[in-house]
Amino acid sequence: MPAQEPAVAARDGESGCWRRDYDPAHLAAHPDQQVTAMALAIVYRDRGDGLPYYAYGLEASLRDGWRGMAQSTCHPYGAVLRCSVDCDGGGVDVSRRGNGDVLVDLEAVGYIVLTGGCGAEEGEETFELTPGKDDRQFLLHAADAKLCRGLMPDW
Repeated sequence: MPAQEPAVAARDGESGCWRRDYDPAHLAAHPDQQVTAMALAIVYRDRGDGLPYYAYGLEASLRDGWRGMAQSTCHPYGAVLRCSVDCDGGGVDVSRRGNGDVLVDLEAVGYIVLTGGCGAEEGEETFELTPGKDDRQFLLHAADAKLCRGLMPDW
């Protein structure tokens, strides 16, 4: 796949899964980083109705125990996929990097609304993940699709 194409090719059923669990050494070197883990799944769907689309699921875990997820659609802008959240919920830009990695850029949009909570007893809440000193861009590594099963919207 040429470098100028999005992270997932525009062919029905093409998909990708990327993850990163930041190790203690990385987090110690970046004490202002709040994200401790992130996973992203993207799939291209073309049902022959003339309205093909990219669907995504993104999950982030934070130092304070919060964990949240966003699911919606992405739109290609050249080699970048802008993955947004409906109802003015912000989003992220996703671009390919070498070795099958992707860069999730939180700064490009400025925030993403995630739905989740802080523990099993908590009800679901929404919160904004916003760029911080060490929470602007996240390099995620290609992962086995099994690790992203729960992320992908079933539309």
